Amino acid sequence: MRKFRSAAAAILTVLLCSLTIVTAEISVGTKEHPVGLLVATSGGDDPTPVPWGRVRDALSLEHLLNANVPGNEYGPASFAIDPLAEQPVVVWAQWDGSDFEIRLSRWDGTGWTPAMTLTNNDIDDMDPAIAFTAAGDRLVSWWRSESDRQVWFLEKPAGAGWHAAERVTQRPHTGRLPGITEVSGEILTAYQAKDGELTKVTVSARSDGWDPLVIASVSYQGPGNDGAIFVRIHSRQGQIWVDWIDGPGVMGYSVRDPQTGIWSAPSRESYSWDTLAGESEYWERESARVRIRLQILH
Repeated sequence: MRKFRSAAAAILTVLLCSLTIVTAEISVGTKEHPVGLLVATSGGDDPTPVPWGRVRDALSLEHLLNANVPGNEYGPASFAIDPLAEQPVVVWAQWDGSDFEIRLSRWDGTGWTPAMTLTNNDIDDMDPAIAFTAAGDRLVSWWRSESDRQVWFLEKPAGAGWHAAERVTQRPHTGRLPGITEVSGEILTAYQAKDGELTKVTVSARSDGWDPLVIASVSYQGPGNDGAIFVRIHSRQGQIWVDWIDGPGVMGYSVRDPQTGIWSAPSRESYSWDTLAGESEYWERESARVRIRLQILH
């Protein structure tokens, strides 16, 4: 994998050394409207997107994805490392003039490939997540901002074309802000679903259809008071776990027993955050996620 060794990347490595081991840095977004640097953790496993606009300003244009997109017409990017090409692939939601659609690009070693549009409709498709199987199959999940909010899934086997999109959530159930992973041939999504005053942290396993399981209920409305608790699902070293924001300055997480498939009762990891501090909540939250990962993989 190509490493960008600019002074900016060196600064980023030093700043993040306590958080993760950096192996690649690639900028995503525009200089005027930065979204985030893509920072791959050790071995490209469970990579973390990190917003760092000032570092991006020092990078050359070929490292920028969406460099020619006018204005802030896209949402947060998600990326994963293709295990066959050993290069990052990025998905994001981009405004097409009437609504948001899911776009994809990959780094080919020298630059970003032309963006591919994965959805095409008149409904907003939002907040995609991407993962790879060990065989190099691409897995993408996102939510569609219909009247009842539905989670969707796309798969592209290595060396083949994209399959038809699948609906993960089935009415009357809803979901948004999904994550996705795969372990030993099993594909799982994790997302948040509204149930009255509660938000249900839900994991859905793909079999003949999608089998949802609620693993936690959260009353917290998120740091932005918009209901977003940012559920993420992770797989590493044979372990699968889900984490989310459980309260002010508190991450919740649950681990699936690899033998029985049973999810643990939620545990919690606190982090320091002043509600008036704004964006620093992101950094504190991500640091808490790293501590959770270290506890699980000790």
